[in-house]
Amino acid sequence: MSTKHVQPFNCGPYTVAGLFFLFHRKGGSINKHLLIIYSIVVVLNAQRVQEIDVGSTTRALRSALKITGGCLFSFAIDPRFKHLLDQPDPKFKVVLGRSDECFKNSNDTF
Repeated sequence: MSTKHVQPFNCGPYTVAGLFFLFHRKGGSINKHLLIIYSIVVVLNAQRVQEIDVGSTTRALRSALKITGGCLFSFAIDPRFKHLLDQPDPKFKVVLGRSDECFKNSNDTF
């Protein structure tokens, strides 16, 4: 029996060109919201954003927050994202656990 090695999820920021590519991709992209979310964060000059779970939206938010200088707090329950706890970006914080517990125990003010 072989074990399959799973690559860690890349949660690095998208490029703007990458966001436009996903938005215009033919075949019904489920990622059309990413460019909209990116735009909202930039227009509002958001400084603190919370999200539940880690995924493609994480990458779009990080891209926008690079422009505004803000910080992203991601709450994830999936242990596959444990490697993100030690990532070096001080503007991206990941908390593992149930989101309701994470919000209650958060020391950060939003």
